Amino acid sequence: MHLEYRSYTVPGVFSSRQTSGLIEYSHLAAVDLDSAEDFDTIDLLNELQKIDSIAYAGHSCRGKRLFCIVPFTRGQDEYLWQYEHLIKSFENSNLACINTI
Repeated sequence: MHLEYRSYTVPGVFSSRQTSGLIEYSHLAAVDLDSAEDFDTIDLLNELQKIDSIAYAGHSCRGKRLFCIVPFTRGQDEYLWQYEHLIKSFENSNLACINTI
């Protein structure tokens, strides 16, 4: 008997841990804000929650960093382009990110 396992992540549903395994695209991106530890996370979180283009902003599992979910308007074929621009926008605000593609 062969069991098929799927991975559910913010960007979509995958049949394997690689881009080619994408089954269903969610139009969402997840970003871990690694450098949030260098800021007052409550103040930063309050500011992030004011940004209309961020669907969700909250504390990461450890509670020392922040995590954001951002909706994308373009299709799956432009995901990487959108994601790179999203990361650059955080970096331009002095917020280093951990890639969570």
